[in-house]
Amino acid sequence: MRHDSAASEAPANLAAGTPVAPAPQRSTNQEASLEARIRDAVQAAVHYRAAARMMGVTGRARVLLDYHGGSVASPVLTQSSGTAMLDDAALAAARVAHYPPAPAEIEGRLLRLLVWVEFRPG
Repeated sequence: MRHDSAASEAPANLAAGTPVAPAPQRSTNQEASLEARIRDAVQAAVHYRAAARMMGVTGRARVLLDYHGGSVASPVLTQSSGTAMLDDAALAAARVAHYPPAPAEIEGRLLRLLVWVEFRPG
């Protein structure tokens, strides 16, 4: 008869059907909050040129950011908007954005993020 060692090694509370509380997600929640603030900072730094606005040029570009301790180094365009003017503006926004400081739980860690930069009239 085959003995399944994984089943016999299960914690007693799982074997008895007692629910187990999930591990705390504090760092993940902190990270998600920081990512949202970083995205907002980039979007707030967008300079939607008057010429593009007048021509009705819209789109979005995707930028890769390496965030560390409140700053970003060397953003990279990973997906073009299809318009060089908007792509350049997306990279410029990533370079000049005022990034939030990292919370203590994340300080010292490198976060690599993909951020959509939107260009629409309004």
